[in-house]
Amino acid sequence: MDKAPSEKTEESSEVQSTPPIDEPLDAQSDSREEISHPMAVHGWQIISNDEQLENALERAREEDRLLLLLIRSKSCLNSGELEGELISREELHEESSRFVRLALDVDTRIGLELTSLHRVPISPFLLILNEDGTEAARLDGKTPTADLVRSLGAIADGRGTLSEMKLAASENPFDIHLAYELGRQNALRGNAIEAKRHFARIFVLRRKLTYSPRTIVRGIADVGRVGDPSDFGPVRSLVESDLAGLHEEVDTLIASSYFVLANHLYLCHRKDYTQALRLLEELRRRFPDSPEARRAGLSLAMVHHRLGSTTNSRDEMSRFLSDSARDPRAIAQAFLTAAEIDPLRALVMETIDVHLERHHDSARLWAAAARLLEVEGDITSAVAAARRASDLNPESNWQKRELARLEDELSELNDESSPLEEDSKENDSKPEASSRLRNDGCSINQL
Repeated sequence: MDKAPSEKTEESSEVQSTPPIDEPLDAQSDSREEISHPMAVHGWQIISNDEQLENALERAREEDRLLLLLIRSKSCLNSGELEGELISREELHEESSRFVRLALDVDTRIGLELTSLHRVPISPFLLILNEDGTEAARLDGKTPTADLVRSLGAIADGRGTLSEMKLAASENPFDIHLAYELGRQNALRGNAIEAKRHFARIFVLRRKLTYSPRTIVRGIADVGRVGDPSDFGPVRSLVESDLAGLHEEVDTLIASSYFVLANHLYLCHRKDYTQALRLLEELRRRFPDSPEARRAGLSLAMVHHRLGSTTNSRDEMSRFLSDSARDPRAIAQAFLTAAEIDPLRALVMETIDVHLERHHDSARLWAAAARLLEVEGDITSAVAAARRASDLNPESNWQKRELARLEDELSELNDESSPLEEDSKENDSKPEASSRLRNDGCSINQL
């Protein structure tokens, strides 16, 4: 998980060492990015100071539009992917164009200020602001594209802001999807009471749906008294089918509620790892076959690490890698997690070849492998993996920037090494280093 306020890179440390907030940032560097960044070409404004934000809010007031703010990290793979989606997916580009669109780097001064003000725990993240700068809604940047399109459309239509959903919920207290969305929005804000209040409505409905066959028969019989008795059989079949479908729908929302509370509220916002652990284990126990239960493994690995249980953390990561072996996006997220957690890194490195060979056409997985290898200290292999990712996804400007950054890092390392040291490194290298990251019979060096 990419922590917004605390993610540290060489780039972020340079930004944080700049002058106080009332002084301008490096104007030359900022203006270059604001003009040349691919998002700027597609209608997004890259901002780096308060004046630009105020100008955007003024524009929102004049045009009577909400402001859509992308909070990203230049070094974050998930941020890079979301950038690409926002400018390349036609339906997402169309919905986002209904807002005044801004993007900022979380490691800039204004980025740190806004993430603190709005309590944004991770990047990438989307904030929707009213024309006065107050928050109207928020979206996790890792939300699936189809859901993101739907949410942005609802917000732009005047149905998806927090205040509008609260009003709708007061008029439709048994709308379970509205209850779930309100619970999720409040969990994303770290508001435990409101999140649980709305999720509880779904749990209450689940209990109300626990009817016995006799109760169903009695209910249908009551209706049957004012109708044709011959309708009883068909009506009963339809009612039982309807209730079974409603049961399944409610259970899906409850499983998602457990996952949202554990990850967004307790793991990210409150850092209450004990409570997150309890919810994740309950999710796995009650809904073992749900997608959320499978995703919970990675969260459990992080929670156990935070609680100081290295053995349990490694066990959960092993289970996650096994259960998600055929899902390259999940494996990529495991790579990124291992890059942040030392005890898990060696475990994931043991299987990196297998996963890259199985999903050799996944640009996301190769990009995640590049990050893992960089943290591991193998810059040569990291460059090769980043190059492979860029070749597989040539449209991604983030992939190109990452490749260029890693190539510069490798060049600097080579410049610092003397010929004698290079010969020594070549002679002392491990046997498996030359064959690391095999892909379709091709080694990383050959790539």
